[in-house]
Amino acid sequence: MSSFGFKKTILKQILGENKYSAEFQKLEHLNKLRNLFGHASLNLVQGNNMSDPKAEVHFNDPKKPDNIIDPADALQDFNKSYPEVLEWLKEISKDKGVVYKRTN
Repeated sequence: MSSFGFKKTILKQILGENKYSAEFQKLEHLNKLRNLFGHASLNLVQGNNMSDPKAEVHFNDPKKPDNIIDPADALQDFNKSYPEVLEWLKEISKDKGVVYKRTN
């Protein structure tokens, strides 16, 4: 399986990076959020354990470890960004001749 960066580079070459720079920034932001949930560790701030409903947890920003990121805020950002990016990818794919078929 290819890396996100490789796929993004191919897509930029096909579409033209300058024409869609704002969309590529949104795509990169979405991938950053995905990586945060996929690879960063949660830190227990308050509570006895992670499974405690009253526990407070956060991520440390991978690039600036002193900055903390609220997982709920990151999830809300991801859920807001994902449909926009997906719609853009579908739109440009259809412009290039891709046909989507629903399979069950």
